Amino acid sequence: MNSLQVCCGEFIRIILFVLNFIFWAAGGVILGVGIYVKVQLEQLKDVAVSHDTLNTSALFLISLGCIVFVVGLLGCCGSLTQNRCMLLLYFSLVTLIFIGEIALAIAVYANKDTVTTSIKDQFKDCMGKYTNETEQICKDTIDSLQSVLQCCGINNASEWKKYNMTEPPKSCCQDEDACTYADAYQ
Repeated sequence: MNSLQVCCGEFIRIILFVLNFIFWAAGGVILGVGIYVKVQLEQLKDVAVSHDTLNTSALFLISLGCIVFVVGLLGCCGSLTQNRCMLLLYFSLVTLIFIGEIALAIAVYANKDTVTTSIKDQFKDCMGKYTNETEQICKDTIDSLQSVLQCCGINNASEWKKYNMTEPPKSCCQDEDACTYADAYQ
């Protein structure tokens, strides 16, 4: 092999190591957050999310953290030691994850009507809870979505009238100081 091939091979090996080290560290952080939430579940009872949602989120974070941690560790160690078995296992896991992502995308696309209906129903539910002081998470979610997507309501701003609101939320308008139904995003 000439020196250019050796140099490129070493460069790729270093890049693979650095990226997988970042993934490994991120997996450790995700795992740590999941374990913290699971252990501190009772102390987090004041959070505006149900106990079941926190528990499910903690278990999801722990599972995701473990997977990312193991895949990152295999990639790190495999690239560092140039161990063929580790690199093959790393490649196989990454391929399985990629195939899983494709399958998930196909499943969502195939059920897009159901997914869209579910999202709309959840949004409507949050619209009904928008003015409720104990449902701050709904208010924050709706405000964030409407500001980023520059939209108002599910289809248009007049939907807010169903919830006895004299004017739409401030997140419905470019100028949040003076927001009326006429000025709201469409």
